[in-house]
Order: sequence, then structure tokens, then C-alpha cells
Amino acid sequence: MTRNIDAHERVYEECRGWRDGDREHRRLVVVTSMASRGKVKEEEDKANELRVHNVVSWTLDEYLEAVQHDELYE
Repeated sequence: MTRNIDAHERVYEECRGWRDGDREHRRLVVVTSMASRGKVKEEEDKANELRVHNVVSWTLDEYLEAVQHDELYE
């Protein structure tokens, strides 16, 4: 389990670095089917500008339509 968490954190750090390289044109969206993110780390979330957006039961077509609109990224 710990190994999976470490791997996840390394991937997430790499993705954040990519996003931060051109924040005007890049967005990072993490999608999970988990019921909870686990422990919330408010200071870390704030430092990473993390915002939670819960979406219930979208179809693939609905996701593909949504990512076409700039409002999703604001």
C-alpha cells in the first residue's frame, strides 16, 4: 500500500510540474472513482491550489462534452 501511495505522489508531482510550466494553457485534472480522498490536508491543498469538484454519474460522452468548455477550467 505504501509503495502505491509513493508512486502516486511521484506521478502527481511530475504532472504538477508539467502544469506549472505553462499554467495559462495547461490544466491538471485528477479523476477518481473513490468515495473519499482520505485525509484532507488543508494547508497542502491550499498550497497546491487544489479544489474538489464532485461529479456524480457522468457518461463518457458527458465528460468529453464538458472538457470542450472553458468554464470547466476556471
